[in-house]
Amino acid sequence: MTDTYVSALSPVPPSATVEFVALDKALKKCAAYDRMMLTKEERVKLENEFQWETSTLLKNLVEHIKGNAIPPISSFYVGVAGLGESGNVYFGCNMEFTGERIGATIHGEQCMLANAAYRGEKAITMFAVNAAPCGHCRQFLNELPGASNIRVLITNPQVDKKMSAILPYAFGPSDLGATDRFLDTLDNNLEISSSSADDSISANNNPKAVKAALDAANRSYSPYTNSPAGISLVARRGKSIRKKVELDQSASTEQGRDESEGREEIIICPGFYVENAAYNPSLPPMQAALVALRACGVRDFASIQEAVLVEKRGAPVHHLQSSIELLKTIAPGAKIIHLFADVKKNRKRKADGETCTE
Repeated sequence: MTDTYVSALSPVPPSATVEFVALDKALKKCAAYDRMMLTKEERVKLENEFQWETSTLLKNLVEHIKGNAIPPISSFYVGVAGLGESGNVYFGCNMEFTGERIGATIHGEQCMLANAAYRGEKAITMFAVNAAPCGHCRQFLNELPGASNIRVLITNPQVDKKMSAILPYAFGPSDLGATDRFLDTLDNNLEISSSSADDSISANNNPKAVKAALDAANRSYSPYTNSPAGISLVARRGKSIRKKVELDQSASTEQGRDESEGREEIIICPGFYVENAAYNPSLPPMQAALVALRACGVRDFASIQEAVLVEKRGAPVHHLQSSIELLKTIAPGAKIIHLFADVKKNRKRKADGETCTE
């Protein structure tokens, strides 16, 4: 192993500087670790406090974020901090699942982007990472709006380049005629199939979970195979976490909550399928929902009680089997409900939330 990736070999730095300790304290105070992000206001406050430019803050953040990684297979701790067009900063880290196929892994950059999508971010302008992005992640990043101009900061080695420089001769959406981009506002105009409606009522006593999964499927980015899919995860969370992770303007309109007795509550977190021009780097809805769950302060995936998967009927790509496999690994007692959705006959799909009748 070369010195290039020494930062990723441990969840903590070899020695903690005064600045490292001070930033760690500040991040804990604003619950940034729990919700995996900083608001624009929190970012600006830290930049003023430490007298750092935004790029310097992002590079320093990754050394803290990597401690959230879950790498039982690779022992490789990746931390990512992405600056959104909104001014917010989104955290990402790699997640691996013991006993599951290696393809189920969530890469650090994918995690950051799924987190940004969950919060409703429209674009990423710059991101920092503590190890050079792999080819898988560079290809995934290429689905973003303005991808070639995204500023990439690598801390080991020290690199400050545009995406176009680290992904030359790129293959991407334009090569396949796609006009939409990941993080665009999309509406796939799906509704639960009439044949599935009765099943959803009898099998699931939580209609919020069905709605959250359907809403996620409608936001799904699948320009190449037209296989939109969404999933919602119903999980337990300590009530003490709520004030830490919920913002005044929560970006996830899909999230629902039912109060429970005692010290826990039930939350619902959605995730949607994100497709890639190279196909394999695509992110399944289950993985996206796990990122959302982590962004809601849930660290123990065994707390998942139920999942609802909604997929477009007749689509060539499906996620039921892979979702069942991963759920059995991380939450053996959880059940999964599978529903199909059809395109609404009286509406056409348009971007930016617009609709029109035929």
